[in-house]
Amino acid sequence: MSLLRYATTAFCVAIAVATLCFAALQVVPGDPAMRIAEAKFGADGMSFRTADELREAAGLNEPVIRQYASWIARTLTGDFGVSLVSGQAVLPLVAERLQLTLLVGLVGIAVTIIISVPLGVAAGLRPNGWLDHSVSALSTLLASAPAFLVAILLVSLFAVNLQWLPVAGLRSPQGIVLPALTLGFIHCPELSRVVRNSVARTGQSFFVTFARLKGRSWSRIALGHALRPALLPVVAYLGVLVTGVVEGFVVIETVFNLPGIGKLLVDALIARDLPVVLGAVTIIGLGIVAVHAMTELLANLVDPRTVDSQASTTS
Repeated sequence: MSLLRYATTAFCVAIAVATLCFAALQVVPGDPAMRIAEAKFGADGMSFRTADELREAAGLNEPVIRQYASWIARTLTGDFGVSLVSGQAVLPLVAERLQLTLLVGLVGIAVTIIISVPLGVAAGLRPNGWLDHSVSALSTLLASAPAFLVAILLVSLFAVNLQWLPVAGLRSPQGIVLPALTLGFIHCPELSRVVRNSVARTGQSFFVTFARLKGRSWSRIALGHALRPALLPVVAYLGVLVTGVVEGFVVIETVFNLPGIGKLLVDALIARDLPVVLGAVTIIGLGIVAVHAMTELLANLVDPRTVDSQASTTS
């Protein structure tokens, strides 16, 4: 896929997601001007007069089609507008919150890889063995647990009982440990199964069997013959993993009270702060498409045959 196709795909996905979000916010019951006034001035400071002034200033009294066209026109020039509650520019506000989210997400992905890859490799080297069944049972248990339950269990163990880590907030760098661990444990089951199946399938292939018949050691077979074929499904799954981590930000940041992009989205949705919601959703959509593009490029480096198959498909 060329760079132009990547850019076109990213643009279309971001606009489509933001458009659906815009349409969903329009059908939510309640007066958005009253919600914005309450978030901006508080329950005591809001009134019908302030709501009418906000409605006029934000253009909420205009037809929906005109509001949407105005937003599209501004977005195409890189202007995401300003928050209707705080008055801050949307792009710097989202970028500021995104830094913490990216940090927690990267650490969470690292935790997922560190735990899942060794377990998956160990289970895949001995399919249907006791370790394989143990890893499968543990993966099933973790996969059935919702994110907030995993977070509560980790907080109870490390913050309440052992008192090693803070319960919530970001008063110190240790505040990202529990959210990252939660993300890691949530996504360990899927990645460990992908690694296990990939290693087991590669171990049963002809070239691995032939290498074993020649008397080569398991370590030499793994590093010299089985590593690259086994890595391809894992690399392909990274895009799904990143998407799942992004989806978990809302729950994780709400539970741990982290001022990231997930909490910003929740607060903006409650306040009906349309520019912030649309700006955040558009940037997240662009980021997800960029991650999938990088994953595809990395998969092509691991196995160049994917480039040839794509070329033959498009030709």
